[in-house]
Parts: sequence; structure tokens; C-alpha cells
Amino acid sequence: MGRERILIIENEICSQNSSFAILSAHQYQVETARNVYQALERLSQQPFDLILVDLSLSETDGLQVLHRIHEVHRDMPIVLMTGPGSLQRAVLSLKLGAQGFVMKPFTASELFIAVEAALQKNRHISERESMRLIEAMEVVHRDAVKALAQAIEAKDHYTGGHCDRMEEYAVAIAGKFNLSFLEKKVLAYAAALHDIGKIGIPERILSKSGKLTPEEYTIMKTHPERGAAIIHGVGFLAPVAPLIYHHQERYDGQGYPDSLAGEEIPLGSRIVAVLDTFDAMTSDRPYRKALPIEMAIAELKRYSKQQFDPLVVDAFLEVLKEQSLQIEQINQGLHSDVPFHSFYRSVQS
Repeated sequence: MGRERILIIENEICSQNSSFAILSAHQYQVETARNVYQALERLSQQPFDLILVDLSLSETDGLQVLHRIHEVHRDMPIVLMTGPGSLQRAVLSLKLGAQGFVMKPFTASELFIAVEAALQKNRHISERESMRLIEAMEVVHRDAVKALAQAIEAKDHYTGGHCDRMEEYAVAIAGKFNLSFLEKKVLAYAAALHDIGKIGIPERILSKSGKLTPEEYTIMKTHPERGAAIIHGVGFLAPVAPLIYHHQERYDGQGYPDSLAGEEIPLGSRIVAVLDTFDAMTSDRPYRKALPIEMAIAELKRYSKQQFDPLVVDAFLEVLKEQSLQIEQINQGLHSDVPFHSFYRSVQS
């Protein structure tokens, strides 16, 4: 870290825990602007290494600020500050060229990591420092995925913890298919974000306790396409989009949106389909209570070769068997009261 110059564009700059105070404490040279006009004036007078923009500026939209600055300073690293209610716009900012975003309220450490990672490309650093910043960028990526996953669960109140459990399952099953490091990461992101498209589905449909009407079901079926569209073009998430788009396909070709069958369906999508169905069955939903684990396992076996890839089902059952020694912890995470011996017999049978 050196004495990089950072320009902050936000309305509130005087609080003790403000971005100005945090970054100044880390020895950056920090200046502030309250709107895009002041910012452009500062930029015309002296160079800056990074710009930090509040997405919720009162006078001008943060995305407009991003666009205006990049018109004049094309390669300027920009990091957005945003709240939970602006996540979709934060994702759009990444497509428009922002280096990253940090969720408010943020800690001093979270802001520092986001700024440090964004400054990486403009700094001559040692190999050791480079590795540290690469790790910091990974933290930023994971935090971005976590924020998006939390947005999904905030939209659909019955999926609390679903994204975390999906990611844990994905990491566990990845070893059964000899996936590369990158493939494992893409699968984990897809598992966590597979339902991101539900952000665009009306809440009255998501929370409906009865059967969906044909019209409502047609709307619900758009969520894979909506999800892929949301993250398409976001650099580090680009490989995840096809897995999200196809996660509702069926092994027998009767799924959607493209009616793919068998190995036409991406492996990651076939894996997510099994994990998603199992976690949905063993969790409460508006229209039913959670099923016992042994019943959920029986359903996976029943629809193997029809809805699900049989190799994926077998691999997932192996994962459950290997985790059976920690069944109390698993039961707690799945909100299930199935005793150990019952669970173990279900996996074995």
C-alpha cells in the first residue's frame, strides 16, 4: 500500500466511521466531492488512482456518475458503495465497468479490502503482495456472491439458509467428479445463486401457499432466464450464467427452458438440480412442511434417470453417507428430527 490518491463522491463525509475517515487512517490521500460536477472538476485538476462512489447520491444517480467519469477517464478504477436495496443496480455497475462494490453498512476492514483489490492493477507490487491482493479479490468476490444470495433469501422468506446449504453441498459433491479448482468455484457460485432470478418474480407468487395457476407457473418458469440475465456480463460470474439458465432442465428432456436431456445439460446444472430438490424437500415451504430426510432420499432414487442424472444422485448419496457421522449437525442445518440410524439406513438402501 502506498500513498494512492482516492476521490470519494458521497453526501455524508463527516461521520467518525465514514469512508473518508477509514481510508485516511490507512494513509491514503483522500479528497471528497459531493456530486459529479465537483468530482469532474477535481479530476481535471489532478490525477487520482481510484474513485469511491455512493450509489445513492441524492442529486445524481450513482450509475450516471460512473458513466460520466468513464466517458472522460476510461480506465479509472471505480468502487461503488451500496445498500441491500440496490443490489441489482450494483450488479449492473459491474457490467458498466466498476471494479467492485461494498455493502453498507460496511466495516473498516471490508472497505479497505475492496479498495485494495481495485487498486491492484495500477500498482507495481512484489510477488508476495500480489498474492495477498489476489486473495483479497477472492474475498471481494465471495462477499459479492454472499450479498446476492442474501438478496434472494430476503425476497423469498422460506429459503432462509438455502443458499449457504446449497454451496456446502456443492463443495462436498465436487470432489466426486474430479472437477478443477475453477470448476469447483463456478459450481459453488451457481449453487448459491441458482435462484437469483426470483428477485424478478412477484412476491405474491413466491409466497403463495396454494397451487400456482397456469399463468403464475408460466411466470415462475422465467426465473432461470432472469437469473442468467442478471449476472451475464459480470466478469467473474460469466461462467456461472449457463448453469443457472439450465438448472431446471430434466434428465429425460421434460424440463425448461430448452428441454435439454441427458449430457446435453451442463454437469453443473445437473448437480444443482439434485441439490436444490433435496434441500427444498427437507425445508419448510409455504405449501408444505419439510419432509423427513429418508423420504427425500427415496424421492431422489425414485426420480433418478427421469428428473435427475443417476450419476449425480449416486454421488450425492455418497456425500450424505460420508457426512452421516456428523448427522446431528446436518439435522440442525436441515431442520430435521430424523434419528441417525434412520438416516443411515435410507442412504444405504
